[in-house]
Amino acid sequence: MAIQRMITPAGTSAASPYEALFARFAGAIPQAYLRTLAYKESGFRPDVVHPRSRATGLFQITQTALDGWNRAKRTKHTLTHLKDPALNTQVAVHHLGNVIAGYKRVRSLNPDWTSRRWLELLTLGWNAGHNAIIALAKKLEAAGIPPARVTVEAASELARVTGRGKYVADPARVGWAKSVAEMFLGGGVRPVPARRSEPLVASMVPGVGGGSVAIIFSAVAAGAALVFARKAETHDDRRRANKPR
Repeated sequence: MAIQRMITPAGTSAASPYEALFARFAGAIPQAYLRTLAYKESGFRPDVVHPRSRATGLFQITQTALDGWNRAKRTKHTLTHLKDPALNTQVAVHHLGNVIAGYKRVRSLNPDWTSRRWLELLTLGWNAGHNAIIALAKKLEAAGIPPARVTVEAASELARVTGRGKYVADPARVGWAKSVAEMFLGGGVRPVPARRSEPLVASMVPGVGGGSVAIIFSAVAAGAALVFARKAETHDDRRRANKPR
């Protein structure tokens, strides 16, 4: 089985024994993105189960994603079945396809595998809910925010202020999404031939929210959130003014 070794930003190394599997099922998803996502989700460990969410396997597939696969394929797989790396990879690719299909309907979310901004939004949608990202992106665009400034920070701040999309509002999830995009784009990761003398160790702790990164919300995000907060206040003021006394 082919092995690709990854050099992480922290300088540690991890080997992927699933290159043939990723190549077989990737479809339109870059193989390197699958490799990065699997590493960040599970450290390439197919039997990992998250203690709270019960997300399972190589890509930490949730029950929601599995339900989507079962409906589409008319199967009855359970989370236990997802310890099979092949099935886990297929479900991951299927779910990523659903995320991207939804994103294509929103101008600021149009796919661009070379864009750090879009990759962060894709990964946050994977991790925190793509329907929430779509709704928040539409609101930001409606507020006059240019597509290029619809970012994970902007979406997260808007989610926090409006109380919609609690997982998107989580700074740890935003940081994790950014770390995946950073690794995929080459911020310290590069596949090289594995040396047999080196230990094949993955240092990433599995589960949601791993590898937190400090988040500084942009002025764009704050401004967008303020627009919606003011609209809500104006709406409430009008309701009070029109209320019979």
